[in-house]
Amino acid sequence: SPGSRMTTPEEMFAFSLSDARLGILLVKGRKIQDTRPVAPSWAPLLTGEFQVTSCAPSRQYVFLGSRDGTLARWDTTTGETVAVETGCGRISKVVLLDESTASASAWPTPTPTLLALLSSSGTFAVLVVDGEGKFKTTKITWSTGVSSVGYASDVSFYSSDALMVRLREGGVSLLRIQGTEQ
Repeated sequence: SPGSRMTTPEEMFAFSLSDARLGILLVKGRKIQDTRPVAPSWAPLLTGEFQVTSCAPSRQYVFLGSRDGTLARWDTTTGETVAVETGCGRISKVVLLDESTASASAWPTPTPTLLALLSSSGTFAVLVVDGEGKFKTTKITWSTGVSSVGYASDVSFYSSDALMVRLREGGVSLLRIQGTEQ
């Protein structure tokens, strides 16, 4: 309609390069550009010691899993980096669900950022990223996930309150997420 402007669709892609460094591209409409992120404040990520095995972008943040099981959140606009050791071994997949990707949410408004993590051993967990960027556990931890349904070959969000787990034995299971552990 006259006077209204269409917004150009925008998407950020983060990917792990073959030498374990991270690449980030921004797609605006039909244009692709390098994001030129601010260097991370955390030395292992800056020097390349942190070897990226999986990643998921969300707005200016990139969530990164590593070979040694470390999970990092890097703010590409400020360089601030938060890292935690998960204790799970190699993180083979990071899946993100946040307010930009969640539809109808069972969570209080606004929808928190949720991360589903899958380790190469088949264990999995779901974490909440709070407003300060800190990671908090949910009911689905490395041990409770495997003890309730078995080892996973893949994980994805079914909804804002359910994780779909493809099991190594061939089945599929849905697990409720809501609620953080204290």
